[in-house]
Amino acid sequence: MAFVRRPTAQVSNRTLLVATSIAIFVYGMIAALAGTIVPQLSSRLNLSPQQIGNIFSAQALGMIIASVAAGPLAGVYCGRGARSRNRLDFV
Repeated sequence: MAFVRRPTAQVSNRTLLVATSIAIFVYGMIAALAGTIVPQLSSRLNLSPQQIGNIFSAQALGMIIASVAAGPLAGVYCGRGARSRNRLDFV
């Protein structure tokens, strides 16, 4: 799959670092809060442990997909191209 490189505004490394740090912090907060509300959530919605497991699995799978998709996008917007020599070629 080839990415089309379009002229874009360059994003500084510092901006990218701050944005990714905020994203990781938010994901961690969501994961931590979700873990603490499981007993209340399961009792209110009559969810089985298997259903709760499916919810947490979907959350983790979504984070994996977003991480894999964000790598090439960050490369394009930082002016390094869609591919990097230092990572595996997932996409």
